[in-house]
Amino acid sequence: MKVVRIVQLLLVLALIGYLIILHDMNPYSIRLPFFIPLPTALVLTTAIIVSFLVGWSASLGRMWRLSRENRKLERRLIKLGEDPETLAMSERAKDSKGKGNKTRPGDPERV
Repeated sequence: MKVVRIVQLLLVLALIGYLIILHDMNPYSIRLPFFIPLPTALVLTTAIIVSFLVGWSASLGRMWRLSRENRKLERRLIKLGEDPETLAMSERAKDSKGKGNKTRPGDPERV
């Protein structure tokens, strides 16, 4: 597992633990307009889930467009007589050879 995923998992577990403690220790309820009184932990959990879903759904359109563009480019490569898998492997080999390259991202050789 990548370090970022482990940190994300730990943060989610800490948040769940915090919400459980908050739910157990807080006897009060929040009264939202047009709703019955709800426990604080339920309101916070719902807000977190809704905000995650809004952020995730915003990225779906971009992922969909990129996957369509990728399929279009692969079809174009096949039409030109190139095999996309072979081309991808050669690009990866070229990238692995250039790992020791000390040029900066703005240098003309990389552009």
